[in-house]
Amino acid sequence: MFRLITPGSPALTDGAGAEIRSVLAQPKRLAVLAYIATEGSHGFVRRETLLALFWPDADAESARQALRQTLYHLRRETGDDIFSARSADEIAINRAVLWCDAIEFDQCIGRQPRLSRGAPI
Repeated sequence: MFRLITPGSPALTDGAGAEIRSVLAQPKRLAVLAYIATEGSHGFVRRETLLALFWPDADAESARQALRQTLYHLRRETGDDIFSARSADEIAINRAVLWCDAIEFDQCIGRQPRLSRGAPI
């Protein structure tokens, strides 16, 4: 299983703990992976959202090509099953392949009872 660490100094490692340096060396690829992992934690991310966020100044065809290349490189480094697709327009992380600390944190927070106003901490 791959592991994605997002706060501080980001890290992406394989099952043996080796860094996936080719992804870490490309900030935009890493950012796309982190965005899909975190924002897609409750479902799928629309490709149009990724295009608008990561290639806002590119024309539509150039942006789509850049996204295809980014996803291709990420798959090449992590395996074809890193992403799940619901349609040609939506993508998510395969949680059986990638563990992400931010998702784990969100899930832990969600399991904690809410503090009521005025309750002692």
